[in-house]
Amino acid sequence: KHKETFNAASIVTSQVLKSFQKNGYIVIRNWLTEAEKETLGSYAEEVVSLTPTASGPFHTYEKVGNEVKVSRTEAFAGHKDTNGVGEFLFNGRLKAIIERLRGDRPHVLLKDKINYKFKGGGGYKAHQDAYFQLKEDSKGNLEKTRLLRDEECCVCMVAVDAMDLENGCPLVAPGFHDKGWLHFAAPSAPLGDVASAPKTLKDEIKWLPVSLGKGDVLIYGNAMPHQSSENKSLRNRRALFPIYGDVESVGPKGREFYYRWEAQNRRANGSGKIKGKANRFFTGEAVVVGSKAVAARQA
Repeated sequence: KHKETFNAASIVTSQVLKSFQKNGYIVIRNWLTEAEKETLGSYAEEVVSLTPTASGPFHTYEKVGNEVKVSRTEAFAGHKDTNGVGEFLFNGRLKAIIERLRGDRPHVLLKDKINYKFKGGGGYKAHQDAYFQLKEDSKGNLEKTRLLRDEECCVCMVAVDAMDLENGCPLVAPGFHDKGWLHFAAPSAPLGDVASAPKTLKDEIKWLPVSLGKGDVLIYGNAMPHQSSENKSLRNRRALFPIYGDVESVGPKGREFYYRWEAQNRRANGSGKIKGKANRFFTGEAVVVGSKAVAARQA
């Protein structure tokens, strides 16, 4: 089991905090033991084999060569807890680090996913994640109210495998996290108080590749532009993503609401509504859940 008694200030120094606020991202290296790094690999292998259900876990698939492979799994943290990894995602060091980065404001796990990007797997076009606030009415219906601001949400990309440009490491846009909505695509919710940037501003981005060693973590906010190419190597490039939301913005039931919304909308009846894609920016050859190819793989 993971022992989470540590001081986040030992990692989030004043220098780290200044860099995060200026550039919109940080990379933390050497924060996991070698045993913990191996545990993440074992965890990813178990998650990819979980049986999907209507309320999660959710799998999406892609065709790589002549094989159908899982491109992403979501909503698994409550289903699998090998060596305490589930609890680590809900209440571990990463959550403490995020809260330190965000002025000691309480956060909750909002979403959990693994992007597998096996050798030959697809990448993701440039985009902003744009997680949103959900409110529940008196009848239990959920409604999107607005996009979360950059500082209301933190994405953690933990490298299960080492990654570089050859196998599709992430690219980020330093300093563009506070420029508002950059119009890579239509927003997924009303902008609220997120500014609408000039549509040509994104053309000024100087993309920075972020190579990660096994176990390293890249952290950025809700508005940070990012992308990654397909995996052109013979190595896997798996990444574990816990995403944390400011509890005052997403509520204590943020993750429950998010995955209920997913089950009723984007993930309803498999993955047909998004043409089998992990998300709308996925560049691989997606295969729809329920198709003969996926059914044969699951058999």
